Amino acid sequence: MVFSVDNSRNMLKELKEEALKRNLKNIYPLNSSLDNLTLFDESLDAVFINMALHHIKDAKKAINEMYRVLKKSGKLVISDVTEHNGEWAREEMFDEWLGFSNDTIYAWLKEAKFTDINIENTDLRCKGYSSKGEYTETGIFIAAATK
Repeated sequence: MVFSVDNSRNMLKELKEEALKRNLKNIYPLNSSLDNLTLFDESLDAVFINMALHHIKDAKKAINEMYRVLKKSGKLVISDVTEHNGEWAREEMFDEWLGFSNDTIYAWLKEAKFTDINIENTDLRCKGYSSKGEYTETGIFIAAATK
């Protein structure tokens, strides 16, 4: 069973339609925010979040929520962007954060009581262009941890 969390009903509708096209019957769209998950405590075996944390106002609280919903020994994987200076992304891309440092993610995971924390910077790059021609290129990290 896979819960797909998003606070956009349109994105969840798109997911549902695509899952039906592919005959995937184990995906359950869930309208929720990452910093206030509408899931029971200790209800999930794993949480994977891809390129979403930088859109969450209280990203630290979101990490605490992920810990809350994971079962004991549950796994967390986060992929997101490293710190950058593309201020334009706050307005045009609805970014709350201009990426994250490894130290910040590590500290938040540790504070939430995650263990076996591993953060790696990938060779992947994320490029963005503003409507005014501004350009930002940043790295992508992957963080993994265990409850």
